[in-house]
Amino acid sequence: MYIKRTIEDKLLLLFGHFPALAILGPRQAGKTTLVKEFRKKLTRESIYLDLETPA
Repeated sequence: MYIKRTIEDKLLLLFGHFPALAILGPRQAGKTTLVKEFRKKLTRESIYLDLETPA
């Protein structure tokens, strides 16, 4: 079950002004889940980069 985060609205606003966003935080905090849900709401194409993956 996904829990809506209050930062989602702020991310949508910021994504309208900036071409890139970085989500930083501690392990197991829900960063990946947040981004996957956030990308579903976008009207333009986006890419997701995991900086811990060598590829």
